[in-house]
Amino acid sequence: NEVDVIEDDSDFFTWNDLSGNTRNAVQGDAAKMGLYKKTGLEGMGTIEFEAADTLDLPSTSGVKMVFAVFKQDSGQSAATTPLGGDLVGTTSGGKVGLKRTGGGVIDSGVSAHAFNVVVWSAEAGSYSLFVNGSDQGQSTEGQDLSALDKIGNDMHGEFAEIVAYDRVLTSLAREKIEAYLAHKWDLASLLPV
Repeated sequence: NEVDVIEDDSDFFTWNDLSGNTRNAVQGDAAKMGLYKKTGLEGMGTIEFEAADTLDLPSTSGVKMVFAVFKQDSGQSAATTPLGGDLVGTTSGGKVGLKRTGGGVIDSGVSAHAFNVVVWSAEAGSYSLFVNGSDQGQSTEGQDLSALDKIGNDMHGEFAEIVAYDRVLTSLAREKIEAYLAHKWDLASLLPV
C-alpha cells in the first residue's frame, strides 16, 4: 500500500531481506544489475534479469526450502541455476525443474515461460518439487545443496518474490505459503481446487 518510488525500467541494485536477518541481495556493478518492472505482474513490481544479470546474496548456506514466483523469458529454454549454487531450477526444455548439478532432473512438464508459484525443497537424501501447489516429483541424493548465493544468475527472466527457509516445512505450512503467494500475485487459479 505504499507509493512506488522506483522508476520503471531502472537499474535494480538492492533487494532487501524482510526477515530481519539483513541478507540483502545486492549488485555494485551497473552492467550486472537487473531492471525493475513497475507493473511486471498484476500491476506489482518484479525484477527482470538478463542471463548475465545477478544480485549477489551473502552467506545462505543451509537453505533447504525455497518458494519463488518467477518466469523464464520465452527466448530462453536452458537449464539454469537462478539462485546460484548447484540448484538447477529450469530444464533445457524451458520447463520448471529441480536438479542438483550432476544429478538427475525432476521435470515438472510445466512451462517456465509463465509466472508460477514454485517450491524447491532439498536436503541431504530428499529432494522435491512443487509447482502451483502440485507435487511434481521427488529424487534422492546424499548431499545438501551448496550455498545459494545469487538471484538471477544465468536465467533470463523475472522474479516477483522469493521466500527461503533453513528447514523443510510441513506439508500444511508449505500449502499455506503457496496459497499466500498465489493469492498475492493473482495466480490462485493455478492452484489445485
